[in-house]
Amino acid sequence: MSGHEGPGHEDVTLSLAVPQPAGGLLHLSWTVCGCSMPWWLSTLGEPQQESLATAEQVRATAAAVLQVPGTIHRLTGGDD
Repeated sequence: MSGHEGPGHEDVTLSLAVPQPAGGLLHLSWTVCGCSMPWWLSTLGEPQQESLATAEQVRATAAAVLQVPGTIHRLTGGDD
């Protein structure tokens, strides 16, 4: 939770993918307040990639990734 409340203060996830030497990606994410998105977008500039997924696609992708041997999934902090 970002600690802010009310319209425009919905939690959003800021994600970062760090390329790894063997060709994989280390995915990191943070929960931030939606009110900070204009700052993030102006600071980071145009994204190299943008995609939109349905909730069903997100669940299916997560399930598929977790089935691959060697997958490391770690939750830190938060309520999960």
